[in-house]
Amino acid sequence: MTLLTFFGRLLTAFGPSTVFLITYIGPKPTLVLLGLSACLFWLIGILIVSIFWYFIPGMHNLIVIGIGSLVQELVRYLLFLVLYRAQDTLIKTEVVQRNHQFQYAVGCGFGFGLMSALVSYIDPLIVSIGPAKLDCQACPQLDVLFLGAILALLFQILHLQWGIIVFHGWQRNSWLEFVFVLMTHYVASASTLFLSTDLSFGCAVPIIVCLVLILGMSIWIRWIVIKIKHE
Repeated sequence: MTLLTFFGRLLTAFGPSTVFLITYIGPKPTLVLLGLSACLFWLIGILIVSIFWYFIPGMHNLIVIGIGSLVQELVRYLLFLVLYRAQDTLIKTEVVQRNHQFQYAVGCGFGFGLMSALVSYIDPLIVSIGPAKLDCQACPQLDVLFLGAILALLFQILHLQWGIIVFHGWQRNSWLEFVFVLMTHYVASASTLFLSTDLSFGCAVPIIVCLVLILGMSIWIRWIVIKIKHE
């Protein structure tokens, strides 16, 4: 039974991303490189956040989340600048094509989301192999490790969407998308604090928030795809 729950959590958190990796990212070497680069940049961002946390102890959770969201999005912008600077060179070497900028965002967003999920959930996942059960404080009838798997999946989708939206804005010299992504990143991250409250059904809050954001940004991305096709 323990192994069944372990594989259930594993497939819930990383099953869809694995399928996406095999079917969409894997066959395109460029996207694999972009995804790996994004993983590295995300790790740099979380290292910066950990330095803040180490040298300024006792910060409120909301402040930590705010700093973390801001640093991650600034690192995403740094990655965009690196790709933008290298774009002409990549085109000359036929590594990428000029009309594949949308795929830049997909590869980078996927890398950000995957590394975020691995770092945040792989340790709880390994611990879940043990026989004990860890109940969620907000919803004692539910296993917090399974809720973590669901949130890991949702945040992978969010990072993918955030990458597409904000890259689209930066390519057009617009920072409104960055503000939107930063605010929604903060809201989605802050909503996870409800898991450790005594609020009835507080465990549903982060899931609902993430699903609403995913639905709204899916419509936005659909509009972006249509606009790119017309261009």
